[in-house]
Amino acid sequence: MDAVWQGVNDVVRLAFRASDQELFAHEGTHAFFQLYKKPVDLPLWLHEGLAEFMTVVNDKGLRSQKQSWAKVYAQRGTPIGGILTRQAAQGLQYPEYNVSYTLVDFLVAAGRAKFKKFVDNLKDGKDQETALKDAYGWTLDDLQRRWRVYVNKVLARGN
Repeated sequence: MDAVWQGVNDVVRLAFRASDQELFAHEGTHAFFQLYKKPVDLPLWLHEGLAEFMTVVNDKGLRSQKQSWAKVYAQRGTPIGGILTRQAAQGLQYPEYNVSYTLVDFLVAAGRAKFKKFVDNLKDGKDQETALKDAYGWTLDDLQRRWRVYVNKVLARGN
């Protein structure tokens, strides 16, 4: 990031590189969702998936790169249950960030109002299985199965 001061009206203009914008979108999303409603921790996959989702909102060119890992997981039948239950202290591997992004993308595509309800349920203290069931009518196993269909059919078409 470069800061340039212009003497007119004491304006400071910031010039951001694309990598700065991606970083700010990602980390700013973490801050927003941590503070949204109540400072309740979201599941790691959701926190990282939301942050990655917002980097794609900021730069659509990142979408296919992030989807490519999900396609590999879905086509190989790689289980994602471990991603859904991973604790923050354990962290995620790079491909898992991208799978998390596609999980969020899928949930948003399945219904924005449902997605908001899911997040609100979590922020109200419900565990993720209960929050998901209440918002979408799905279990975590249902989510995995539906996500795999979404990735194999919808994302494989390039949408």
